[in-house]
Amino acid sequence: MTEWYKKGDLDFSKIHTVNLDEYKGIDAENKQSYHYFMNQHLFSRVNIELQNTFVPDGMNENQDEECQRYEKLIAGLGGVDLQLLGLGHNGHIGFNEPAEVFVKQTHCVSLSEKTIQANQRFFESKEQVPKQAYTMGIGTIRSARKILINY
Repeated sequence: MTEWYKKGDLDFSKIHTVNLDEYKGIDAENKQSYHYFMNQHLFSRVNIELQNTFVPDGMNENQDEECQRYEKLIAGLGGVDLQLLGLGHNGHIGFNEPAEVFVKQTHCVSLSEKTIQANQRFFESKEQVPKQAYTMGIGTIRSARKILINY
């Protein structure tokens, strides 16, 4: 996307972003946070207004409050037009692990041992990998007008 922006093929000036997920217990300035990742790899490289970029607050200890806040934020923006997704090593979407029943809305999830092991490469040790994360639920994801999956 940054290359398209550099070529003049993509304008971010009117875009609002809502990130899919964020580790719980990691602040936005932590190099391992998704907030930091998005700032370094996208937001700082294009003409997006930072006040139009939204990521779950990993430091909010009140899970219900944070999840409700994020759902209200998405609704207040009129929903998601385009949801960009990647599939995890075991088919997970966001931090929604494969299961018989999916949670529909944004929620806090305990990460599986496999997900913790897979994400260990981003941290100095396995012990530093957060054990929980905020993630959009499958219902919130599916409500996007368009979904693009990269696998």
